[in-house]
Amino acid sequence: MASIGRNPAQAKQPVPARRHRRWLAIAFAVVAVAALVWGMRRAPEAVPVVQEEPPSRPGAAARSGQPDPGRLVGSWLRADGGYVIAVEAATADGRLDAAYYNPSPINVARAEWRDAGGGLDVFIELRDVNYPGATYTLRYLPDRDLLVGQYVQPLVGETFEVGFARLQE
Repeated sequence: MASIGRNPAQAKQPVPARRHRRWLAIAFAVVAVAALVWGMRRAPEAVPVVQEEPPSRPGAAARSGQPDPGRLVGSWLRADGGYVIAVEAATADGRLDAAYYNPSPINVARAEWRDAGGGLDVFIELRDVNYPGATYTLRYLPDRDLLVGQYVQPLVGETFEVGFARLQE
């Protein structure tokens, strides 16, 4: 018996399990970062500022108080949309090999990290259509494996509190 009002060609196709799991992981990351950003707006004093971090995984800095910029390598998803920062490498001189997607690639004019009192700060400047000098100023929270901070969009003259969660790959 044919169903009324439905075109069999438009029937929903099953989603492969691998693709389904990836979208679930992304959705979970978005919800986690959204909760963090919402919590920051409600109680900014609740976000800890980490002054020093002991090495906790391979590649961590050998000396106490020295942050490991290698911890920044990976893909980071912003809580409020499909914005992704992909860090391929962090060099000793403070440069980051980074890309930005919304979801299409946006030109990264400058990307760098710095040691901020034993912690890692990240600065990314975008220069592209609709991104004339937009910037991210972020702090790495090692205990939560998050990047949090501000996004400045000069095109509209606004600053936004943002958070990025690491995407599991």
